[in-house]
Amino acid sequence: MEHSFGCMYLCGNIFYSSLCNADRDTLRGFFGQAERELEGIIDSVCGRSTGRQYEHKLGGVYRDIRNRYENMKIEGGIYNYYKPANIESDSYVRIYMLLFEGIRLGGLLHDIGHPPYSHISENALNYLYGTISGKTGRSKREDEFLAVLEGMAGENHQLHEEMGVKIANILLLEAIRNVTEEESREGAVYEEQLYRILIKEITLRILQESSPFFKDLHAIVDGTLDGDRLDYVSRDPENSGFQLGRTEFDRLIHKMRLCRLQAHYLFCPSSSTVNAVEDFLMKRWNLYKNIIYHHRVVKTDYLLQNIIIKLAEDYFKEDYGDAERDEKISGAYVLPYDISGLWKANVERPSNMETAYAINQWTDAWLITVLKTTYFRRYIDQKSCLHDQLEEFLTNKKHYDSLIKRREEFQEIDSGVSEILSGRAGDLREAIQRLKRESECLEAEKKRTVFDIEGYVKIIDEITGIAQNNKDKSFAERGGFILGVIKRKLFPGVETFSCMLDQMMSRLGFAPGEMFYAEKNLKTGTNKGLYFYQPTNKEGEPVSLDKISNISYVLDDNVLYSPFFFLYLNKKSSKREDFHALRRKIGAEIGNCIAEYILDTITGLSGNKKPLEKNRTG
Repeated sequence: MEHSFGCMYLCGNIFYSSLCNADRDTLRGFFGQAERELEGIIDSVCGRSTGRQYEHKLGGVYRDIRNRYENMKIEGGIYNYYKPANIESDSYVRIYMLLFEGIRLGGLLHDIGHPPYSHISENALNYLYGTISGKTGRSKREDEFLAVLEGMAGENHQLHEEMGVKIANILLLEAIRNVTEEESREGAVYEEQLYRILIKEITLRILQESSPFFKDLHAIVDGTLDGDRLDYVSRDPENSGFQLGRTEFDRLIHKMRLCRLQAHYLFCPSSSTVNAVEDFLMKRWNLYKNIIYHHRVVKTDYLLQNIIIKLAEDYFKEDYGDAERDEKISGAYVLPYDISGLWKANVERPSNMETAYAINQWTDAWLITVLKTTYFRRYIDQKSCLHDQLEEFLTNKKHYDSLIKRREEFQEIDSGVSEILSGRAGDLREAIQRLKRESECLEAEKKRTVFDIEGYVKIIDEITGIAQNNKDKSFAERGGFILGVIKRKLFPGVETFSCMLDQMMSRLGFAPGEMFYAEKNLKTGTNKGLYFYQPTNKEGEPVSLDKISNISYVLDDNVLYSPFFFLYLNKKSSKREDFHALRRKIGAEIGNCIAEYILDTITGLSGNKKPLEKNRTG
């Protein structure tokens, strides 16, 4: 809750300061676009079909909406303090106040759609949705699961965002009271109702990014330098007992300016605050490196995610029974005390109030109760992998040891990979020569290739070169892990490198549950783009972060020096030998898997022209 209030405060301040520092032409263009967006909102509220939900909020009176809006005065309280002096037009002041409140509410409600334990359970539900969607012969429970999460989970959807909009819509609608036609005749009452309706619509459009304009506004809540990140980068380390120091919020935000770049409006920090921005981005990286990517945090996240998946899969196999009957008796809004409540909170219900009741139960405490009940009823006496994972998660009894706690331990695996790839460099280069000859033949025949052979050859040459150069170098001289380069060049997606780890465990003879791995897609936090204005160049366009700072490259280098997967070994494993020797053995096997993957790819390309060729008219 404290984070939500902090985010609301910072988002409002970013918007206020950015407009205070904007030039007249930019403000005119911004408010002209905002006015057109507000016109669209008013049209939708006036429409009998789209605006029907507001019938009782306006006393059934629609005819005065446009006139009342144009005469609306928004003043007093916080609005007097946060009114920019450079906005002179009454209509622009009104629009500013509505947008200001919409942005603050967007910051307040941005996390409200997160399920219990946030991204962990969301990732589990996305995995289940993807697996079940491609399945034939689904059970009745699996079909119900897909129906409940349709349009919310899976590819191109983020459950917490979809749920956030759904919950925000309910909350904001409930904040607008019903009025009679007689009450609505009083000007102040009608304007208050209309004000709340417009704020609701603006907030939802910001959260949904319903147009390019509202997408630009949403960057204040969800961007590279936004209210959300500025708050948690200071708050989370402090709450975890990890001191990173305080970011210069006030100076950074006070100098922000609204700028226009092509058709977009950007909320830009000043180039004079670039040191503060670099400090903030480095603190964010250190937060992830030291806390979020800590080996124990990663293990706990994996255990919970896997537990949810396994319990859901067991639930799908069971027949209808007492659980469903109990739900019907207890009411539509009571969540069942089994894992199905994780998605049944999203079931469409007869009223907003019943939906709110259901979502109110959808908490971390509810999920922990479900897991404890399931563990004590069904798994406490079992000897199984799920028993060990539930027991460690719920009671903190340690069943799994971390094989990678520090980067020095990841380096042992990385060195094993380098040694194998260096030893097999001859085989790899011989295969590369075959591929080059194949490419030259296709070029001579004037056939276009779908696959970028030349680019692939360069990547393999780079990897084998690094492997051989790393052989006699210290860690500091290497320029990062070779596995980091391989991951970035050959396996950009998380799932693709998983195949190498799966093969490694199979070849070394690890039984299911004896060892597991958890991957992390390391991010630097600069992927969304960040632009600065230059105070000394008033006519110039904003410049990108990379034009005035090398922090992106510094962070990219940090990624290359950081473990991106972690390995955990069951304490009952028969392979609990010297961990140093085990890590070297694992590295060697991963190296062999990667070498064979490359050779198989080259063989497939060389042995079959069809995938390489593309008709000139294709």
